[in-house]
Amino acid sequence: MKLRLRFILFFIGNLIAFIFFTGIFVAVFLEYVTPFLFKSEQAAYFSDVTGIILPFIFGGILFGLYFVNPLVTMLSLIKELSEGDYSFANMNQILYKKNGKLKWRYALYRELITDIYELARQQGAAEKEREKLEEAKTNWISGVSHDLKTPLSYITGYSALLLDNQKEWSISEQQQFLTTIHTKSELINELIGDLNLTFKLEALSENYPINRKSFDLVAFARAFLVDLANDHQTEGYEFGFQTDSEKLLIEADQKLLFRAVQNIVGNALAHNPKGTVIEIDIKSNQTNVDFTIKDNGVGMSGATLEQLFKRYQRPEETENNVSGGLGLSVVENIIEAHGGTISVESEVGEGSSFTFHLPL
Repeated sequence: MKLRLRFILFFIGNLIAFIFFTGIFVAVFLEYVTPFLFKSEQAAYFSDVTGIILPFIFGGILFGLYFVNPLVTMLSLIKELSEGDYSFANMNQILYKKNGKLKWRYALYRELITDIYELARQQGAAEKEREKLEEAKTNWISGVSHDLKTPLSYITGYSALLLDNQKEWSISEQQQFLTTIHTKSELINELIGDLNLTFKLEALSENYPINRKSFDLVAFARAFLVDLANDHQTEGYEFGFQTDSEKLLIEADQKLLFRAVQNIVGNALAHNPKGTVIEIDIKSNQTNVDFTIKDNGVGMSGATLEQLFKRYQRPEETENNVSGGLGLSVVENIIEAHGGTISVESEVGEGSSFTFHLPL
């Protein structure tokens, strides 16, 4: 029943009840109480006035008990809400019976109480989420600072060596210093790009412009592995490729997908020793494709896996020096932007396996 209709019926019912019981009370009081207690005409007049006033006094008390008092309780709820107390622990005993049902005197305000409790629930959840986000952002900023500090230390150190006029460096040494500075500068640029992409994918969500085009995923993976094998920085690593289809057309943003694959393979190269085998495995059905990147390297512990894809958070470094940084957050955002999911399996000493579950 709607709140407005319930209020109307409440007032009509109480008005009828008040008139009915007032009439009975006055009639009984004048008929039996007045002659028995009061003998004089003046006293009888006083008793008549008393007999009329008493019903209003009792009616006012009942009205305050079942109408005004609940309003005061509602104001107390709102006050606790404004003070940040979203549990209403004390108010629950006042409003509800032991069986969890609302007490009769508060039934008139059932919708209002329900709305206040729902607002408190939402505010409490929002407050917890805000605190969680603030903590996560703090951890994330700490992680970004850590990621940027390492290449910056190289740049600062080698540039200081080149600027040292008291030492003479050979051409080959200078070339080595400049190469290191250039490499670390590119790394910083990549980290900043990851940061920018992460914010865009998270802030714009579904509205982020994904440049979807149809391309052969098998050819894409083969070309990626060929370029990887020809890179002098991957010397000592082995690469493999398996697929259940010679050609597999998929609609996706090839540039972003390349970024995701590159980040996963980059982690595998960075955290595993030479001799590690890195393999891409593609399996598909009529609606989905599983794009797996796996290695037989050092692997990760369960504690690391639990934190691996947490937003804004770097997993703690383990004995294997495995950490997430920005890269894995970017990978997750890219895959989710394509309507897919990512899963990971890993054991210490057994290697790791990352799988992109993408819709065809």
